[in-house]
Amino acid sequence: MKRRNGLTLIEILVASSILSLFMAGVFQLYRSGSQSFLLGSWKSRAQKDAQLFLEEFRSVLEISGNALVFRDEVIDPPLQLPVQLHSGANNAVLAMSGLNGVVGYMNIVTPCTLYSGLAPARLPGTWVGAVLEAENGILRLRTYVDPSLMPAQAMAWALPLGGDFVAAPEESLRGSRTLRDVEQLEIQSITMDDRIQLLIRVTLRRQDNDTRVTQEVRANLLRGVSVEWF
Repeated sequence: MKRRNGLTLIEILVASSILSLFMAGVFQLYRSGSQSFLLGSWKSRAQKDAQLFLEEFRSVLEISGNALVFRDEVIDPPLQLPVQLHSGANNAVLAMSGLNGVVGYMNIVTPCTLYSGLAPARLPGTWVGAVLEAENGILRLRTYVDPSLMPAQAMAWALPLGGDFVAAPEESLRGSRTLRDVEQLEIQSITMDDRIQLLIRVTLRRQDNDTRVTQEVRANLLRGVSVEWF
């Protein structure tokens, strides 16, 4: 019987088909693993970014307050400087997509001392303004010592400078923070013993994907500081 050498066309096609199926499986496994890695990396980064952003926001809220003037053993009635927050986030979900503008504003002030026994020289109070802005899924938290540099809407809530209160030195500025991929913002306000606690929650969503991350923080406002929703 004559021995056949080489491969037939059918055998080559069958082998090619098997190899193609094997390579397709390997590629699909690689693609799935790659996507899982990318999603895991995004979630880890998003959680960290949201945590750092919210901690900075909490810190700013907790040092924001009313304007006080100390005289000889007397404290003038404080000038009320409420924390200003977007009403769409008041115990509700505020969608960030397409939202542009101010969503929060705070006054950070030190007291003014007028010729008291504790301070023989007049010491004006200092002011820093903090603005939370939204821009198409991005939240930015910035501080200012020059009201003219703030967004126009925030200028209306700034403490008037001159006289008892002046702009803080530039070294009082805090580093700006940016949080990306923000889908939703929600703020819950709870009043306890003349103090307000704010539960702030953000939800981040990866672009072109349903993967989400939710992070929250609680901020305790100074006694007597209120919240106004605009």
